[in-house]
Amino acid sequence: MLAPEAREHAKKNGCDYLGPLTAPSLSEYPHHVRCRYCERLTAERLADLAFGCRCQTNPRRDRQTSTTTTARQAKKRDLLKDSGLSVVDWWDRKSNETADWESVTVKARREVSWRCPDYGLRFTKRVLDMVGARKCSECEPKRRAA
Repeated sequence: MLAPEAREHAKKNGCDYLGPLTAPSLSEYPHHVRCRYCERLTAERLADLAFGCRCQTNPRRDRQTSTTTTARQAKKRDLLKDSGLSVVDWWDRKSNETADWESVTVKARREVSWRCPDYGLRFTKRVLDMVGARKCSECEPKRRAA
């Protein structure tokens, strides 16, 4: 299967096609894909993509309604940049990639760089942790002591 056909097949089955893992790449060889729902990265044979991601085999109750896929995706992907949360001011634009800023969600578990607006200290922390409790690992002990 050629790359455009593989990309289309992955898209049809709820995945983003990231590329082949072998050269030459045939449909029965593993391909690098990312689930559009849970963003899990896997190596799958193209035929296995039709079964869907593990996150879809036992969906939560809100996924069992009759909403369309695009409505579910819009509900699922709450981008940090569009959230209006005050933690956005802590985002370190110099250390993080532009692609991270464009794609990171408020529930993301990936570690990114942050910058304390009070003292300018830089640190890394998971997005989910910062959304839950916005604090600098170095400044917080100083604030508690004062």
